[in-house]
Amino acid sequence: MVTETPKESVTNSNPLANSRIAFIGLGVMAEAIAAGLLRKGLVKPEQLVGSHPRSPRREELYAKYGIQMFEQNREAVVAAYPGDSISGSLVILGIKPQRLTKVLDELKGSIHQDQVVVSVVAGAKIETIADELLHAAVVRTMPNTPAQIGEGVTAWTSSAAVSELQQQQVCAMLEALGKTVRVENERQIDMATALSATGPTYIFLVMEALIDAGVHMGFSRHVSQELVQQMILGSVLFARESHKHPAELRNMVTSLILEERIETTVPKAKALRPSVEKMITLAKKGDLAARRKAAAYVMTDEALAKLFDTIGPRFGDRNGGYTRIVRTAWQKGDGADKAFIELLGSEKVLDEKRQKRAEARAKKAEETRKAMEEAEAQQQAQAAPEDEASKQEKE
Repeated sequence: MVTETPKESVTNSNPLANSRIAFIGLGVMAEAIAAGLLRKGLVKPEQLVGSHPRSPRREELYAKYGIQMFEQNREAVVAAYPGDSISGSLVILGIKPQRLTKVLDELKGSIHQDQVVVSVVAGAKIETIADELLHAAVVRTMPNTPAQIGEGVTAWTSSAAVSELQQQQVCAMLEALGKTVRVENERQIDMATALSATGPTYIFLVMEALIDAGVHMGFSRHVSQELVQQMILGSVLFARESHKHPAELRNMVTSLILEERIETTVPKAKALRPSVEKMITLAKKGDLAARRKAAAYVMTDEALAKLFDTIGPRFGDRNGGYTRIVRTAWQKGDGADKAFIELLGSEKVLDEKRQKRAEARAKKAEETRKAMEEAEAQQQAQAAPEDEASKQEKE
């Protein structure tokens, strides 16, 4: 089971209010955690300590955040020992994977029994860390790049030795980076590494390709970048706020092509309109490249055929404005404003459909009438010999 950690689960008070946190290695991600904690007021600078081998980096972090810095990792761990079992203490492993073995060897035996070790080291297993440190309370996390600005998502899981209070403290700390999702096991951490942790890289590649395409079309790079960035941000927000699967918009486009008129809410109709009009514009072009683009979006072969064979030619002389939105009534329950979105000229198509349905109903009624007449005739035919036999018996 995968669970998005609700903020209410971290209790109403700040579980980190009296905690001590030691950062072993203050690289980019560990610095993002420290900055997020201080920015959100979850801790004060005097609650944080850190270690780093380079003196200029230690001086930089102290000047920037007021964090007490140590050269030796063990010194930072000891400086973060908890005052009592309730206050709590977290040891954050923020080092590079290639340095993990050496650092764990340095820290072996120095972890306080009431401290919890939190790893942001990619690929480092809980069992490995626990065995090397001789300490059972270990949490493994996998944040992503947007966590550096507080808009990331972090998957995390813990060993059985991590207490409920420690889990609350870890969750509160990770929420300084954005959203948190607690997963069942380390296999799902590996899955999150492939999905949410490396996912931003692919999004950046898509953005770069779209920006380059905009420049190729004639936009300046600045304008193209602004258009693409806002388009992606708006698309994500729309998908989140509409609470719908991203494929639903494609489903609605496909349904509108097939039916030419569908009922939905006004916001969805407005969101649907640009995609439908884009598909019709491709259909008007009618070439192979346009058909391939439409085929990648439209959900069924039937809708694709109708789009290019019927709808595209219908709007051959029209430059845009292929749809209209007609408000209808309020939706029961949430009171949303409902509307029909339809293709222009759909009246004729709908009339034809109604006529066909009426003809089908009339045909079915006629068939039913004939079947009933035939059944009645058969009953009469069967009854005639019986009546004749009864008559003869009476005579």
